[in-house]
Amino acid sequence: MSDPNNPYIEKRDTPQWSLYQRENFWKVNEGEVPLFNTEPGKLEELAKEKLTQGGWLYASSNAGQSYTHLANRQAFYRHRIIPRQLIDTKPAPPAPQSSAVRTSFSQYSPHPIPHHSTPHLILALTPSPNTTDKVAAPIGFAPIGINKIYHPLGELPVATVAAELNLPYCLSTAGSTSIEAVAAANGPGPRFYQLYLPHDDELTISLLTRAFTSGFDVCVLTTDTWQLGWRHDDVASGNYAFYRGIGADLGLSDPVFTQRLRERGIDPGKSRKGRARCGSTASGTAAPGPGPNSPG
Repeated sequence: MSDPNNPYIEKRDTPQWSLYQRENFWKVNEGEVPLFNTEPGKLEELAKEKLTQGGWLYASSNAGQSYTHLANRQAFYRHRIIPRQLIDTKPAPPAPQSSAVRTSFSQYSPHPIPHHSTPHLILALTPSPNTTDKVAAPIGFAPIGINKIYHPLGELPVATVAAELNLPYCLSTAGSTSIEAVAAANGPGPRFYQLYLPHDDELTISLLTRAFTSGFDVCVLTTDTWQLGWRHDDVASGNYAFYRGIGADLGLSDPVFTQRLRERGIDPGKSRKGRARCGSTASGTAAPGPGPNSPG
């Protein structure tokens, strides 16, 4: 999610929608949620409830059985906006002109990204035998963040089961249990660490060093998530666990991150709101962000 302290925001000529998203996520702590859900289908349902029958039919009906309307929608769905990856995302993009979307995207990178490009880079941290041993099947446990919203023990039972099944386990940067605790639960199992590249290079080094010393053999670098996407239902309900004080455990157990908190005058141990502020800091510093050298 965009860092609210990023000075490049001031150079934008369009509003920064992700700051509005942050604002809506935080408002739940103050007992507020947005007035409506921006998901198009749910907006349509709301309109049907509010309009008269005649008004709804006039606004929503199409000729015949709406086959042309359906075909137009299906044609639209076949188009994809493919994000550029591994490029500098710090400077604010100019507002797209009315000519074409393709033109406004092409000015950021002259080389189109292949459709088969992966959103992750797999980097070996160490030639440990864990990565060369045979595993039970050519599948693994994907890096799912904030497991404590599913179970109080968070990532620990999943890491334990992965080892019992002899399948690779991948811990997310957004995990809700410390790197060291997950490694202990995983025991001799093969394990990967998924990295959302922080704004802070010193923090990146600290996280990777902790993963390396805890027996994580592979770094899975996410390259397509430089800020959080707009999720209609999450925004409408203020569903963002970091802002509820849940899910910043990788940061709260990291010496560099906790030092950054102290520099900002944040004490996570004083209150639930203090932990929520830590989550807010994590989402702007330790979670998806504009790039390795961005301010924040």
